[in-house]
Amino acid sequence: MRSRCLLAAVLFLVFCANTYGVQISVSKLTATPGSEITVEIIADDVTGIAGGKIVLEYDPEILTAKGIRKMDLFGDLLLAESLEVAGEVRLAMAGVAGLAGGSGTIIEVDFDISPDALGSSSTALNLLEVELFDGDGNNLDIVIVNGTVNIKGVDITATGELVRLAVTTFMYGTHGLDTNGILTHALKSSAVNLDDFLGKDVTVQGSLIHEGLDGGPPYIDVVEVTVNITLPPVVKEHGDGGAILALEATYDEANVHGHTYIDIWKGSIPVDAEGFLEFQIVMFSGNPTFRGTVDLHATDGATLRDSGAVDQNDLSAHPGTDLSQYARGQWYHRKISLAPLAGKTIDGVMIATDSNEHKAGVFRVYVDNIQITNDDGILEAIWMGEPTIPITGTSSATGTTFAGTTGMSNYAVTIVSETPVTPRGKLAGTWGSIKSSR
Repeated sequence: MRSRCLLAAVLFLVFCANTYGVQISVSKLTATPGSEITVEIIADDVTGIAGGKIVLEYDPEILTAKGIRKMDLFGDLLLAESLEVAGEVRLAMAGVAGLAGGSGTIIEVDFDISPDALGSSSTALNLLEVELFDGDGNNLDIVIVNGTVNIKGVDITATGELVRLAVTTFMYGTHGLDTNGILTHALKSSAVNLDDFLGKDVTVQGSLIHEGLDGGPPYIDVVEVTVNITLPPVVKEHGDGGAILALEATYDEANVHGHTYIDIWKGSIPVDAEGFLEFQIVMFSGNPTFRGTVDLHATDGATLRDSGAVDQNDLSAHPGTDLSQYARGQWYHRKISLAPLAGKTIDGVMIATDSNEHKAGVFRVYVDNIQITNDDGILEAIWMGEPTIPITGTSSATGTTFAGTTGMSNYAVTIVSETPVTPRGKLAGTWGSIKSSR
């Protein structure tokens, strides 16, 4: 019984081997219009091959055959070749004995791809006639595997409002990009649902199928869509008559360290090296000191004041920095680089004063238009003249969660509609004496 099973297994293997035969295949390639490619004709086992012929068919509108080379695996077989018929590569081979064995590339054929070939398309490489025989002239069983050239358009990026195409004269594409009422590109995509972006200003990335047909626009096979966000412009000046934030606090003793950091905002803002903190600030004569500013707190405990950050005039971001030269009696726009906090996440914003040298008395600092920005505009508006303070939802705040207070009393941040002090420290009713500084 065991002998019968063994014999059956051997016969099965012989039958399969004969049925399978020699596999002759053509490589599958990806290339761009106007490029050069090398197509390989591959044999999985050349054992016993002594001659034969191969005809490779291609589309002459897309490909142009330029040259043929036999490879080392071809051995001592003689090769006759012809490229005279457009669309065909004809090969004939002969030898006195069959090849010893091996697998791999036996022939290479060089092609040029037409610069007018459509991107996101493919063209076939078909083995039309393949005959192989051994040293005794017996035909060898053959299995054919055809190849393809996938033509990828050149990479392209385009921007505009994404629209759905109606019936057009050029009749290609499902969607398009519109710029000021002009259709600049036709689009299709199997990677992205373009309907998700209808009516939005987008940037698309993909491959160029063609430069345009029948008077139509360039045609793109889209692989990625990004919605373009236009950031609001940075506010660099205080607007006369608008609401402002006022920190008022009393230094209890002269020249004894005191500080107050009042929380005005709590949230989450990732920081990158290109970011800035921008705002306008003013203090008036009669103040016990001219040390005050906006400070930031990060989730890991880092602060802007201790980061080494400076503004556009190289003044430290620390609330202990004397701003009398820039912010005394005039609005001073500060632009503080957040590069020292890059990679961190802001979770708190404060208005603060911090001093070792001061008179005893009431300190006031006024702040407007607190913004996290980059060169393109406002990334996050912390406070821009709203009627409430973000952290409390009311017109005042007294919390000192992030940095606390010491040596000071009667502290609060409130929203005021006009600067409530003159240089003498008395109530004021007009903005006439306030200058504007960029």
